[in-house]
Amino acid sequence: MRRLAPLSFAVVLVCGPHAIAMTPQEESDHEALRKLRGVYEQAINEEKLDLLAPHLDPEFTGVMVTGETVIGIEGMRRYWARMKDLMGPGGRYTVSVEPDLSTLMGEVALAKGTTKDVVLTDRGEYRFTSAWTAVCRKVHGEWKVLRVQGSMDPVTNPFVKTFLKRTALFSGGGGTAAGIVVGFAVGWLVARRRKASA
Repeated sequence: MRRLAPLSFAVVLVCGPHAIAMTPQEESDHEALRKLRGVYEQAINEEKLDLLAPHLDPEFTGVMVTGETVIGIEGMRRYWARMKDLMGPGGRYTVSVEPDLSTLMGEVALAKGTTKDVVLTDRGEYRFTSAWTAVCRKVHGEWKVLRVQGSMDPVTNPFVKTFLKRTALFSGGGGTAAGIVVGFAVGWLVARRRKASA
């Protein structure tokens, strides 16, 4: 028995958590949770947010990557309407979800992972990765999303980088313009004094 212990530990290290044997019920739960990933991707990528409604817990709340809190499907609709306005005409947002293996705790599941996000606007394309955590619970035998929280790097994300570049260009351009104006003003004053002294 002692000789087998290191071997089983090595199998877990090499093969990861998926190597751990699961009961048929756990397999079924993981499969149901994985399906939520596809529903979310379709709802966002095809701009059909109502596809999410049947999969949200009656007490659903969330914190989006922008830090905004949403409550229920109505809160999600309002949030995405604001995002569409920010992206402008023809703007588009697509997402690819990369989940980790969920942690099952009876009627509750803790899911987490990352997303690869692409935002297309009339000013360009922004690509970033965000991290997310979701709490799901079973309601009448079906997994529902109770709580979700997303986050992205607040310092080096592409939106901050673009803003800083524009600020630098504006500041540099403003400094150049101010220098030209001051130069003209000084030149005009010097010329005027010379004329007066002559």
